[in-house]
Amino acid sequence: MKKLLIWILALILLVSSVFAYYPGQTLRIPALYTVNDIPTVVDANITIKLPNGTINVNTSMADDGVGRFYYDYTFLSNVTGGYFMEVNFYNSTGSLQGIAGDFYEVEYNHTKQLDNITSTVNENKGMLQDIWDWVESTIFGIKEYSTIIIGKIKQYNTILFKTTLNFEPTNCEIYINEVLYNMSIDGKIATQQYYIASGGLHEWNVTCE
Repeated sequence: MKKLLIWILALILLVSSVFAYYPGQTLRIPALYTVNDIPTVVDANITIKLPNGTINVNTSMADDGVGRFYYDYTFLSNVTGGYFMEVNFYNSTGSLQGIAGDFYEVEYNHTKQLDNITSTVNENKGMLQDIWDWVESTIFGIKEYSTIIIGKIKQYNTILFKTTLNFEPTNCEIYINEVLYNMSIDGKIATQQYYIASGGLHEWNVTCE
């Protein structure tokens, strides 16, 4: 009988050491009773104690075949620490045939909490960016951009207005000779091609936000 008890304990220890457990998680607890390595007909009762020693469950396990049992248990949502689970095996006359037990350590699921934080940040990323843009422009006033002209400034030529910014704009407009154009935006660069159809004075101004 001593050999049997050691073997059962080793089995349950192997099962319980593979996983990390969290409050609210549901776990299927298996148990196996054998004699000379052969599953044998018995009954099984499981007792589950909370970390403070209070008995939370004391009931029969579900039959899963000869000598095999299981019990589905959901850890309490607000309790962490070492849960002790003990299985008692009885024969048909109610005599105790063996005992197996182990501690299941339950801790907060910090990974899930981080996932929730990440999800919240992603959902509100646009709002946070808007707030930061407002802080930059209103409080710090550090939004800056400058425009250069690329190409020959000559009649019947096409030139490129290129505006470089220190932030990513949502809209850039350029007035050329009092005509408004929406510039193409790529990250922190805004561009606009313009065909010089006539000679003389040409005025332009860029506004970005």
